Amino acid sequence: AQDLTTKINTTEDSLDKNPKNEALKKQLAALSSEKNGILSKAEQDFARSVELDSQDVEAVYQLGFVLLLEGKLDESMQNLEKVTQMKEDHKAAWEALAVVYTKKGMMEKAREADAKSRP
Repeated sequence: AQDLTTKINTTEDSLDKNPKNEALKKQLAALSSEKNGILSKAEQDFARSVELDSQDVEAVYQLGFVLLLEGKLDESMQNLEKVTQMKEDHKAAWEALAVVYTKKGMMEKAREADAKSRP
């Protein structure tokens, strides 16, 4: 997935420099489609894990994180908040929540989550 993100970023940078390049546009569309497919499958897999064990903190966290990557902010927030209720010191969940809150314009909550994400 990291390789794919790097390829997408590189292609976007190239497209910024040459916005009329149709080959780059097609390449970016294909890479984005591949990324969306991977995220969709991950969402399904983590949702199934949570369905099997709703108290599995890491499965709930991973589901929330994938939902964040997909831009499903409300669903992401719901899952990440559940993680912090189950495990108050889950730094990664607080960090992801800070991003969700920021994207939703909830700046006070974003600052609080950011503070809780630090050691």
